[in-house]
Amino acid sequence: MRTNLFILIMIFFTSCQGVKEKNIALSKEEKEVKIELKEKPLKLEKVEIKKEVLGFDTLNIFPIDTLVGKLQLKFRQINLDEFKSKKHTQIRTTFEQDNASEYLQRKDSCYYLTLGSNQIDTLCSFDDGEYHESYKFSGYSKRMNTIMFDWENWEEAHSFLINLNQKKYWLLNPKVELSPDRNRIVTFSNFIDDPLYEGNNFYIFELTKDSIITNYSFSNVDYGIFYSKWIGKNEIILHFKRIDNEKFEPKESYYFEIEIKNDL
Repeated sequence: MRTNLFILIMIFFTSCQGVKEKNIALSKEEKEVKIELKEKPLKLEKVEIKKEVLGFDTLNIFPIDTLVGKLQLKFRQINLDEFKSKKHTQIRTTFEQDNASEYLQRKDSCYYLTLGSNQIDTLCSFDDGEYHESYKFSGYSKRMNTIMFDWENWEEAHSFLINLNQKKYWLLNPKVELSPDRNRIVTFSNFIDDPLYEGNNFYIFELTKDSIITNYSFSNVDYGIFYSKWIGKNEIILHFKRIDNEKFEPKESYYFEIEIKNDL
């Protein structure tokens, strides 16, 4: 009887060992399967990098050197990295805020501007539900005897200058940047951002006490200025793009630096 009991215990023990070994073997197989899945090669996607255009023929857009009287403008194409670096040195300047009460009075929604002994111009803001027009005093330079106003209606907005000595209005483009010494203004528009102006324009105006002088003007059907900042008293950076007029969208980008030299 004891012998039979011993034989049954041995059979049960052997069977348990077989199950345990089988479970261990299965665990190893499962582990190996998991490892094999992790080691499968990753799927790589092809990424196309947009190439930067250099060596652009600037003679069709900007001249290499431009002489305006005793003024020289030097144009130099720069790459994207240099443009980004120079953007960090940009200088923001506002129009002078001298007291203009000798020439300008405000009553209700109107400005009364004295241009001469018997000449007064009236600039009134109004909104009759069908048309809207707004005037905002932006600044006065006693040094240049020039006033700046911001004007807008429901469709467009821009600034304009009034030289009180010359008694003349100068309309600016929607974007305006004043030089650090406040002697010059860059103003520009492009057909994509400012479609109502129907043109890609760029101007550099010089402010003097007796007049406002055009130092440089640019207009091109296929290329527009999208960014312009002063990075010094006489240095400007530009970002302009080729424009697809049929699809109404900008294409390739180009970057330039302009240096202004006086008294050559």
